[in-house]
Amino acid sequence: MDSKIAKAIKLKNQPIAVYRTDIKEDNALQFKEGVWGCVIAMLNAASKGKTAIFSQETTACMGGRAGLGLKAYDLGYIEYFLSTGANDGREGECYKKNPELARSFIVNVPKINSKKYVVFKPLELVTDENQPEIIDTGFIIESMYFQEKIKIKESYISSEEKIYTDSSELTK
Repeated sequence: MDSKIAKAIKLKNQPIAVYRTDIKEDNALQFKEGVWGCVIAMLNAASKGKTAIFSQETTACMGGRAGLGLKAYDLGYIEYFLSTGANDGREGECYKKNPELARSFIVNVPKINSKKYVVFKPLELVTDENQPEIIDTGFIIESMYFQEKIKIKESYISSEEKIYTDSSELTK
């Protein structure tokens, strides 16, 4: 599948499709069960042409499992890890100011009904035969705060440019 957006913005790496499935992809990169690996490394590999697959058993990082929708965070440790550090002396990642804010974040993460696997696949490898049905397109952002000033530039669309009015047209 070709990406007109990637061409238009001259993307250096490949755009990727992210989808859930119960069917394991052959020849996909996957972490070994019980061995820690970073989801971001696999995202990078997918952007360079490799297919990567994740399951709850092969994603040891609890943040990776939660982010992929494979398993929700278990409270009791993670809120300290994401903030000030654990009681056992392990450092925190300081993403949140304190455990209470981290806990609030965790309990408000949207729940995803996942299938067995999450796949990162370069968009160019997605074909009509293996494209999964699109059943969700994300969440509506009600409000957003930007600390930096944003300049909005008014411009015109060329009369020869295709204007998409239906989301189904974007996947052609």
